[in-house]
Order: sequence, then C-alpha cells, then structure tokens
Amino acid sequence: MAVSNLMFGGKMLSVFAKTRGKMRIGVLFAGGPAPCANQLLFAAGLRGRDWGVELWGFHNGYEKLKGAGPDQAPLFRKNNRNGKEEKLKSILTSDQAISDLSEKPGLIIGSSRANPADKIKSADDMLSPANTEDMEKMIYLFRELRIGGLISIGGDDTMRSANLLQMKAQQMMEAGLIKKNSFGVVHLPKTIDKDYQGIDYTFGFMSAADFCGQMIRGFRNDAKASATQKQPVVHVVEVMGRDAGWLTAAASVIGESTLAFVPEDYKAGEVSIDMIAKKCVQAMLERRKQHKHFSVFTLAEGIAYRFAPNDPIIPKDLPKDHAGNPDLSKLKLGEVLSAAIDAEFKRQIATTGKAEDKEVKLKVMGQKAGYVARQIEPTSFDILLCRTLGVAGVDAVLSGNFGNMVSIRGVLEPILVPFKDVIDPITLKTKKNLMQPGKGLHALMRAMEQSYPVI
Repeated sequence: MAVSNLMFGGKMLSVFAKTRGKMRIGVLFAGGPAPCANQLLFAAGLRGRDWGVELWGFHNGYEKLKGAGPDQAPLFRKNNRNGKEEKLKSILTSDQAISDLSEKPGLIIGSSRANPADKIKSADDMLSPANTEDMEKMIYLFRELRIGGLISIGGDDTMRSANLLQMKAQQMMEAGLIKKNSFGVVHLPKTIDKDYQGIDYTFGFMSAADFCGQMIRGFRNDAKASATQKQPVVHVVEVMGRDAGWLTAAASVIGESTLAFVPEDYKAGEVSIDMIAKKCVQAMLERRKQHKHFSVFTLAEGIAYRFAPNDPIIPKDLPKDHAGNPDLSKLKLGEVLSAAIDAEFKRQIATTGKAEDKEVKLKVMGQKAGYVARQIEPTSFDILLCRTLGVAGVDAVLSGNFGNMVSIRGVLEPILVPFKDVIDPITLKTKKNLMQPGKGLHALMRAMEQSYPVI
C-alpha cells in the first residue's frame, strides 16, 4: 500500500527522496535477545517496502561490521551464503523475509555482543582517531553500500554504541569527510529488564514478566501441593535483572511470591546472603504458625551487586561478562540462598523447644527464571509495541531524525527522545531506570507479598 505521511511529520530526507529505490536503511540487533524481535523487523520491512526503500538486516549485530571497511562492501552485497561463509545480511523488504518475519518466532537476523565503540571510555576518547577507527571504517562501508541511515535495536550498551556512532558521523560531516545528513543513527530500545530511561515499557518486558510470573506461580503451586508440617517446601527463584528489579517485581506479583528481594532496596555493601536468609526464615516461621508450610522467595540477580566486595559467596575469580561486570549468572544465587535458608531454618527450628519440630526436615530448592524468557512467544502488548517501534523507526530515519531514540507515550504514540537525554555526558553510558521504593510497581510488589496472610 502506498503511504503519504511520515509519522513524525516533515519531508523525506533528500538523500532518500531523490534516490528512491537506490538508498537503503540498515538494521541491526545487538545484545541479548528479547521476545517479539521478529515482529519489529516485520513491521519495519513492511514500512520500508511501502516507501520504496530497501532495508538490510545485518546478521549478528556488529560482529561482522566491526573492523570492516568499504573494501569489504562486495562481501555484504552478496545475499546468499558463499560456500562455508556465514550470511551477512537479509533483505527485510523482500516478500520472503516479510513472510518469514510475520510467522516465525525468534530473531531471524541474530545478535551478538560485539561493540564497535569498546575503546571509548570518555568523551575525550572520541578525539583519538585510533579509538574511533572501527566506527569510521564502518560508516565508510555503509556509504559504499548506500546505507543512508542505521536503525540500532538493543539495550543500554547498544544505546551507548548508537550514540557514539552518531557522534562519529557528526564529526565526519563537520570535517567534510561525508555529506551533511548523508548518514545517521536511530535507536529502538530493547531490554526485558526495563532498566533504562526514556521509555516506560521496553519490548519483551511484559512477555518475560508473564512467563517468569507463571514459572513462579508453578513453583508456588508445587510447594503448596507437596508441603507438610514435617516437610515444609520452599522454592527460591533467581530472576534476571543486573541493575534493576522491574522484572522480579512484576513476576513476583503475577506469581504470588512470599517475599521478593530487589537491588533498589539496598545500598552497596549493606546486604548479604545470611541477612536475606534470616528474613526468609522469619517469614516461613510466621506462615508456619498459620499452618502454611510452603513459600516461594524471589530475588533479582543484580542484588549481588549490593553485597560487600569481600563477601565470601563472591569468588575472586568470578568471570566477567561482555561489559566487564562480574558475571552474576555464574553465582547461582538461588542455590546459594537455598543452602543459607536451610542452615538458618535448622538453627531456628531447633530453638523452639517443641517436640514436633524436632522431626522437621525442610525441602528447599534453588530455581532460575529469566534467560529462557528471552525467546518465548510474545504477548499481544509486545506485538503492538514492536510493530509501532518498527514503523516509527523507519519513518524516523526517512525524516532525518538522527540521534534520537524512538519511545512511546500514551496508547502507542511514538515520540522521539534525543540521545543526549538518555546518555550520561560524563561516562557516555545510558542512564539507568530503577524502581523507586514505595512507589508504582515496587509498592504493588510489597502490597502483594504473602509472607504473613492466610492465603
């Protein structure tokens, strides 16, 4: 269907309007996967086809683009696998791609953690040609491939890369190395953690919250069905969330957890596994008085960042993740807390002086919810959100609104948020969006906890 109006008003950028059918838009997805990604690409492909602009989806994020220059353009122009070489791109505006994207789950173009701006640690680093070489070569490659704009899709680290790539393009324009408005970057926010500013809901969050919530409810129902006075049953569920507890809070409300532990409630160094275990056991003993011998405790993996640096549960040789942070997934917090709860329960139950308590044997199990939620079937809300972002992302590029993140307000109304509003000017990192204790979802999480009520 022909289209007549760009979502954000204004005229189509001349680099696209004057070369209709010749200039292209690049699309890439970086960082961890999220539900509904293909639906975003589907909407973007449809919108690009309607405008007569070809969309190239680069495979595996920046992995093949990093370090590539204009001399490698012939490799990217090939659309099919060449012998044993990996496919480098998909044409998202083709009939086959649009059909596949509409029907298939997952992420058809894949992702990776590769980062073309990994040498940039501060604004001063942008002044060094050696630090920005990969980005400069990539921009020249895009120009050789007739890519007039890039749609970046990803989380906080990818948002950071998008901003730095836009900054480098601006430098090159000011230096006369490329024409003004001949290339720029638009970012579409993605993270199931919902942990950066500028948008109320990131796609994949609601789908992941629903999935993790149903897992927690399943563990709760299992514990309730099998617990007895002599054998209480407890599940401890670790939920994804490195910096923020949004996913843990939402899943805990949906799954009806007994108590939830999120990073926002503690300052660095003021929490430990033993402290959390004592709180859990206190709740268990209160419920035991009501003849409730089952509990489900949830905790965000990021709460480990609130432990003291010398906490014995954090090994000194803990591997680092892609961003240089301790890889919390290797801690197995659910299992560690389970062991601490078991020890604390035995200690406290031995002091009651009740004959029946001498025979009690606690069954406590550590569980994990999160990573599997990154590629589940999306909820209808996320489908609507992704399709809105896909269409708006294409229109933002075509109208020359580079250096902006597409956000949503109200009922799926796309708006533009300048990169400078979501990037810290000193660290050049994406600003974090944390829950505020006692407000919104955090207040709901606390109101719905079931540590004491008879239910």
